[in-house]
Amino acid sequence: MSRQNTLLPAPENPKYKLAHVGFTAPGGPDFNTDKDVSGNRYDAIPICNGVISAGASCDLVVYDTHKHADFVKLCSKYDAFIVRVNPGQLSVPGTAPGAQERFDDFMSSLVKKGKPVWSSPDVQTKMGAKDALCKISQLSCDKLKLMEMNDNHVEYHTVGEFLEFCVN
Repeated sequence: MSRQNTLLPAPENPKYKLAHVGFTAPGGPDFNTDKDVSGNRYDAIPICNGVISAGASCDLVVYDTHKHADFVKLCSKYDAFIVRVNPGQLSVPGTAPGAQERFDDFMSSLVKKGKPVWSSPDVQTKMGAKDALCKISQLSCDKLKLMEMNDNHVEYHTVGEFLEFCVN
């Protein structure tokens, strides 16, 4: 499989409808170093394409702190959510007051309705979003398939090996 830099088309009859939820902080590129030129996180397209390749649809949805009600309405059409918003990011200058709490409360309400949210505010709080991989690094699981971004070759590594590479 070659690397895709654009979103694949959704299946005609998707098993599930997922939303990949992102956020672009006010202030431009200096405040969004984890984003590409389109405003998406660098891993957004590959994550969505993985979901699409598995038979579900996956839309890129950008959360706007000033349009929370519109976001809530939009989310009604999705079965599950991949949240790629860092904790506290919705409280930076330029966002609507109370945005982080409104977003977290809404995501938690979806979980209570039985809709999967990865990762939910509760999980982020208990694990610490940045520490989650460290906490699972010793789990026994199959090797991860990782595609190198420069020449698209594929390598297989354990979570621990991947973390070692990232940290060192």
